[in-house]
Amino acid sequence: MSVNNHVILKLIIQLLFSQLCGIDCDASKKNCIAALVAVKPLNNQQPFKLSSKATQIWHLNWLGKVDDNLNVKFLKEVADCMYNNEKVPLFDHMQMSLMGTHL
Repeated sequence: MSVNNHVILKLIIQLLFSQLCGIDCDASKKNCIAALVAVKPLNNQQPFKLSSKATQIWHLNWLGKVDDNLNVKFLKEVADCMYNNEKVPLFDHMQMSLMGTHL
């Protein structure tokens, strides 16, 4: 089964990739994907730079292999973000249960 069979997951991952690469996805999907493709590795070989708001802006290597050092760090960040995003709703649900309310 390919990722194209998982439309919602594909959308979530595209949005997460865009967010991590500092791309505003309020534009059209075509423009968002074009901006993602334009992301290039930094000259200093660092995986990200810090924005003026101290946010990490990732610069992965689309033309590199998945297991290249830079891409491995990016994929770990994606996995960490997905994991942390999943923890929040569970915590909120547990908090609501302790307070006697339901979601």
